[in-house]
Amino acid sequence: MHRELNRWIEKIFCQIPQVLAEYAPLYSNAVNLTHYRRLAMQLLDRFGDLALAQAAFLHGLPSGSVFDFFGDRLQEPVVQIMEDRELLASLDGRDADVAQQLVTDVIPALRDWRSVPLFLFDKLDHLDWEGTLFNWTLRFYQSPVSFDRTLYQPMHYRCSITDPIVFSAFCRSVLVKTADYFGLWHERNVLENAALLLSDSERFQALVDLVREEVATPTLTHLLCAEIQKVVGSGRRVGWEWRHIGAIDRELGRDGNLHGSRALHKWGYIAVMCPNAADCYHVLGVLHRHFSHRPSQLHDYIGECTNSGYRAIHTVLIVPRPPKSISDVIPIRLIPEDQSGNRFLTSDKQKEANVRRRFVPEAGGGVRVFTPDGRRVELPMGGTVLHFALTVHGSFVAYLRGATVNRQPVSVLHPLDWGDVVWLDISDTPQPLPIGWQDRF
Repeated sequence: MHRELNRWIEKIFCQIPQVLAEYAPLYSNAVNLTHYRRLAMQLLDRFGDLALAQAAFLHGLPSGSVFDFFGDRLQEPVVQIMEDRELLASLDGRDADVAQQLVTDVIPALRDWRSVPLFLFDKLDHLDWEGTLFNWTLRFYQSPVSFDRTLYQPMHYRCSITDPIVFSAFCRSVLVKTADYFGLWHERNVLENAALLLSDSERFQALVDLVREEVATPTLTHLLCAEIQKVVGSGRRVGWEWRHIGAIDRELGRDGNLHGSRALHKWGYIAVMCPNAADCYHVLGVLHRHFSHRPSQLHDYIGECTNSGYRAIHTVLIVPRPPKSISDVIPIRLIPEDQSGNRFLTSDKQKEANVRRRFVPEAGGGVRVFTPDGRRVELPMGGTVLHFALTVHGSFVAYLRGATVNRQPVSVLHPLDWGDVVWLDISDTPQPLPIGWQDRF
């Protein structure tokens, strides 16, 4: 396929000055051309999809012009992939409600899953064309290492990063949210790290140094892990894992104090590796018998996997009499051993499956709708807001007043369609269900 793509690129490249003269300088620029070629080859290697590779090479051109002049020389879905990518790229990261627009307006309008990897890997190539930040972030989770700022060159492709502060806002509010929505976990973390580096490199370095100070004298993390190891027994591996730097920055808040280990729970968590999923539940019971916990922060991603396929149970334990030097809470992740090998970096095949899952309906003829934070909810065909409320949380139903679907107020019996984003309107007092609600079940 490489040979076929190279032949196609040479043919198209020669024709661009003839039919799209105004875009000839863009493709005659050596840096730009290198980017287009590299991205096309990278996506072909990752996903084995010639249409996606063609769209990658041509994405510097407007999709309408591509269709007019090259339509008969393209794989059929190329123009659609480009149109969807343009829709994602049109968002303005400076808009206060851009994250909302992404989930409610843009993502439901996408028609080809391949636009998502094109959009994200294009921007990753702009930000990290040598993979320096990608590989450093991967190493940092378990063994924080120093970051050599001189090795990172984010402005390799300057057309896209004319203003680092503006681009970092776009990165946080659009790129990071898109990667998270489609379950591209490590890519999300790299993009969030890049956004902080672009907007405040000194803070990024200060956070790296802070974590490395703790690694150099790991008394506190060792103390916490040893306490948990005693409770869960010697048959499970217990260790401390660090959040990526962008997440630590987010957890601390922009004005958060970078020093003081009482914020240790914001820097990382204790990972308990269990032999299997059943043992995760057993260990959860053991921990909750020994410690109080925060019920609102208990999340079962084994019973309901995330879009990335990640499986674990998250809980936050409360330390009864913590030393003054550490936090009074301990974040815990109970992870089945069969998950440990691919938690930090999913395969390209899994990435494709994660993205496709958002586009392809499940078997059974139902509809898939979404909560405001992007969690998918499967409903039967003809499912209403009332079905949605019962599925999300049965206790909401007694207080359900109505809902907002795609920013439009609707009743509780409003039928939902594929891709709808639903906000429930919950009252403080019990609400009567409308007449005839039984007929809709």
